[in-house]
Amino acid sequence: GNTTAATIPLCLHEWEHELRKGDRIVIAAFGGGFTWGATYLRWAYNAAPVPTNGVENSETAELDV
Repeated sequence: GNTTAATIPLCLHEWEHELRKGDRIVIAAFGGGFTWGATYLRWAYNAAPVPTNGVENSETAELDV
């Protein structure tokens, strides 16, 4: 779907595990009409692993209800 203003944050979240401190990133966005914006940045940190509480794949884990 159309995520409009959330597109760049969603993309960064999706790729966060691939990015390492010091990586160079160019981000560009285009809007309605002739509006646009771009930025160059360096990634500032290494992503911490997400805690899984011992579950390997939380999407397919069975829940005890």
